[in-house]
Amino acid sequence: MKHLIFVGLVLFTVTGCSQKKNTNTFFVDFEKAEHLTPASPVVCNGINVGSISSLKLNCNSHIIAEIEIYKSVHVREGYQFAIVWFDSFGKRAIELIPSDVGKYLVSLDSVKGITIDKKPIQQLDSLEYQIARDSIFKVKKQ
Repeated sequence: MKHLIFVGLVLFTVTGCSQKKNTNTFFVDFEKAEHLTPASPVVCNGINVGSISSLKLNCNSHIIAEIEIYKSVHVREGYQFAIVWFDSFGKRAIELIPSDVGKYLVSLDSVKGITIDKKPIQQLDSLEYQIARDSIFKVKKQ
């Protein structure tokens, strides 16, 4: 019976650790991180590639976001880690903006993050904005 419990604990430990191994951990330093929360998504070109594990305040009053990114996503030094508006309800995400510059990062590397303060409607280019605005006014007129 004791051997069965021991084998169960070993299997549980190995299984639990192997789930964590599907991701790489990175630390992103932001000056501010308004509306960002643990479990917020990390996206690249609109695809979910990970999530935020934790947010901590460092000694310089910066926010350090610990993020988990799937190992299948190879992140380079030139990538930008930007806090963006994820949806029109105010949810935030970290957007990976790809680059071909630099060597590949390895798990536990630290990078500097940026914040993009434009709201979703401001991110639309002027033609899309005009179409969206016109459709809103047409609905109100009918």
